[in-house]
Amino acid sequence: MSLPESFDSPEEYFEESLKFFHEYQYLFNYPNTDILVHNVLDKITIKDVDYIELFSDNFDLSASDDEFLKTFLARLEKMQVSYKDIDENLDSNINVPVSAKKKHEIIYLAREIKEMCDHVGCDVVVDFGSGLGYLDQRLFETTNYKILGLECNESHYVGAKIRQRKYHSNSINNVKYIKHTVTESSHKNIEEFLQDKFGDHRGFCITGLHACADLTIDALNLFLNMADAKAMVLMPCCYHKMVENGGFFKNFPLSDCLKNIFKRFKGEEFMKVPFLRLATQPPSVDSRLEELVFNLLSRAVLQLFAVRHNCKLKRNKRKAVKTKTMDRNFETYIQDATTNGFTLLKNDSLANSNMVENPQFCLSELTTFWNEIPEMTFKKAGVFILLQNYMQPVNFHINMNDLENYCRLCADLKDSSDLINMESDIERRRELTNKLARFNVAVNFDNMLPKTVCVGCLKSLDFAYDFVAAVDAAQEAFTDYISSPDIKKEKDNNTFSEDDTDDYEDLYTNSEDDITVKDEPLNKETLDKIEIIFKPEIENADIKPENEKESAKIVSLNKTQSSLYSKKVIKAIEIIEQSDSWNNYDWICAFCDRCFRSPSELRVHSMQYHSTC
Repeated sequence: MSLPESFDSPEEYFEESLKFFHEYQYLFNYPNTDILVHNVLDKITIKDVDYIELFSDNFDLSASDDEFLKTFLARLEKMQVSYKDIDENLDSNINVPVSAKKKHEIIYLAREIKEMCDHVGCDVVVDFGSGLGYLDQRLFETTNYKILGLECNESHYVGAKIRQRKYHSNSINNVKYIKHTVTESSHKNIEEFLQDKFGDHRGFCITGLHACADLTIDALNLFLNMADAKAMVLMPCCYHKMVENGGFFKNFPLSDCLKNIFKRFKGEEFMKVPFLRLATQPPSVDSRLEELVFNLLSRAVLQLFAVRHNCKLKRNKRKAVKTKTMDRNFETYIQDATTNGFTLLKNDSLANSNMVENPQFCLSELTTFWNEIPEMTFKKAGVFILLQNYMQPVNFHINMNDLENYCRLCADLKDSSDLINMESDIERRRELTNKLARFNVAVNFDNMLPKTVCVGCLKSLDFAYDFVAAVDAAQEAFTDYISSPDIKKEKDNNTFSEDDTDDYEDLYTNSEDDITVKDEPLNKETLDKIEIIFKPEIENADIKPENEKESAKIVSLNKTQSSLYSKKVIKAIEIIEQSDSWNNYDWICAFCDRCFRSPSELRVHSMQYHSTC
């Protein structure tokens, strides 16, 4: 999560932001069409507003000495995020019938998709909401990817296929279109579409130009739940169109961190549709401020007329009024608005006996409303637009940060208090990547994916790493043991000729105290004799031989003889193990007199401490 420099945690940032928006909620809490109905502009308390040259070319609102503006802008500056410079030197030669803004978006997004796919190794792009296919054809022209366009609108889907056959017939094998409404449950459909159209692939990138409303959230969920989804490059829009349920948005706020602060500040009272709409507004308005003020107040006058007559306005088409050719002429505006743009309807939600059944616009009354607007209101409307413009990046950033509280390792949405930012904690990040490398897992925190990791995943990684490190240490210890000089020497000495074996046999079989191992249970007297033979191997052992001949035998014992006869001892132990009558006996090491409860424990001890078994 990218935070302004003034904040150390998402909690601090969200809390300060909500305090700010709560205090200045009158700037966005109503639809802009209602600013005259609710007298919103009266709450902008700027001194000497009459002397502000708001519409001059060199006017800079941030340079004002007004206390209201200085306080507002200072608090806002603290919450601003610094972005890297954007390369605007792009090839704009794209032959599509759209605005310059849309052309720029298509070209820029196509380049971003290519860079991301090349980085992670995708060879397929899945376009959510592909429309008429402008982005898909641009990708085909600039890359060698296969592209699947998913579109829910029938006319757009058909139009994309017609355009492809007419202008891009060479892309038919690589660019496929399917009519499908993308939801968070579309993963199986997408897998089937990809297999059917392209067969095997290395992985795919999810993209969407103007991924509207909840489509962005659905895309996030699909990206996190589909193993073959290796990258995602989205341009979200229209947050205010997200699904509402009981006055609350289904997918906003999304993170536990913002949910908690949202609840504490009663965010449902001011972070509503107008708040989310603000995040989608154009980020720059200064050059056409006077035109925007005219459009804002003209529409507000229509709304004021409708409210005073207990009516409501119904827009007849998406662009109700074409304002660009009116040159800020109100009479031309209301003529177009009342004839083609809007219909006046009675407000059935209001219980009013004086309500007219078929209300009509009154042009003279509308003109009177317009002419009664004082000059100061036009200036305050300009300030209103500029203040919204200054708030827009912070509003947008809150929406984006609300989507970033995912753990990079487990892909679960977490409370920010359970997340550690690897972008800022360099030491923890280096430690994490090194441990993951031990399991052949590479995580790049420099791409567009989440930069945070949850505490649970870090604990699991530490546990797994410690276990593997312990296994490595054990294997190294075994290797060192096998390759040690003493072990090699003993192995060499254990290679006997037949004559050597006879000599050792003669040495003991002629003694009155020799031990003969038989395949039958041994009695305690026999075990005592076994113990006597092997005790001399320990230095400075307190040995009392019965006679000089026995003493000579004991002194002449060496490690080779010990190893030879230890095999006979183990044989004896194995015979004893077969008898239930020996289960309660102690098993004593012939070298150090330690007692063990079972022969198996004695074996392990002998191997570990006496290099023999």
